[in-house]
Amino acid sequence: MIDASLHSLKAVLLEGMRHYHGAALWIERNGPASDKLLHMNAGLILWLATVLLRGRRWGDPRNLLPLMLLEALNETADWLFPTKWTLSGTIADIFWTLFWPILLTALIGGQPARKRGRR
Repeated sequence: MIDASLHSLKAVLLEGMRHYHGAALWIERNGPASDKLLHMNAGLILWLATVLLRGRRWGDPRNLLPLMLLEALNETADWLFPTKWTLSGTIADIFWTLFWPILLTALIGGQPARKRGRR
């Protein structure tokens, strides 16, 4: 029973990753931007969303954790469903995704996130 459930869960997760990877490849092939620019924008957008949702300091390194997890999942999908996978491509993807978020986290440091409300 448990073995069958785990097998079903694995199948659902792999199918979800396959759909995600197909959508990502479609955007990469049909979009106006390069792969590097897509990774930079995605990394920055996901980091900003994390900071705003958490409401913590902009320089809190824990804001990078969801981005790192999502990038790891993205690269896992690239490896599981390769079209032209290379280790150097994976390293470049990780670099470009994390570049601005890490730089901004280091530069901003202890600045608190802005709270909405009256001044």
